[in-house]
Amino acid sequence: PVDMHVAALAALGARIAIENGLVVASAPNGLTGTRIVLPSPSVGATETAMMAATTAKGETEILNAAREPEVADLAACLNAMGARIDGAGTHRILIAGETSWRPARHDIIPDRIEAGTYAIAAAITGGQLELTHARLEHMASVVQLLEATGVSVWPGDRGLIVSRDRPLKAADLTTEPYPGL
Repeated sequence: PVDMHVAALAALGARIAIENGLVVASAPNGLTGTRIVLPSPSVGATETAMMAATTAKGETEILNAAREPEVADLAACLNAMGARIDGAGTHRILIAGETSWRPARHDIIPDRIEAGTYAIAAAITGGQLELTHARLEHMASVVQLLEATGVSVWPGDRGLIVSRDRPLKAADLTTEPYPGL
């Protein structure tokens, strides 16, 4: 669903239209900083609002923002390119608009969801797997769940090591927005 993306752009002053089944946003007079309260944490909506706000006149505050590492990483990239974004990775992000853009180099963080999928595959099939470049601080909830089921996870020289050499145990889990599972 794109409703939160559309609402965030509209709050910044974009004109929204549906044309031939496509959402078309325009801002002939530019965007204006504002306060955006997301109804629930959404990575895509947070990133859409954050990127658009870098071009707006004035300051934008995003509340109930997604806290995923990918949001913080995008903010780090945008900041390296000249944006002024504070608080990415928390529920409250502040963006100073009217960015003066410049070239930048940015290394993208490893995909924690992909790494978690492989970690679970290793747990199911047994044996040991090294997840090259996987970051423990981004995968704490998955690691906690794996350890509760009897799987060992520890930092290696190049990432995380996942190992199961005994039968799995049942574990309770609750899903929730990041940093939860």
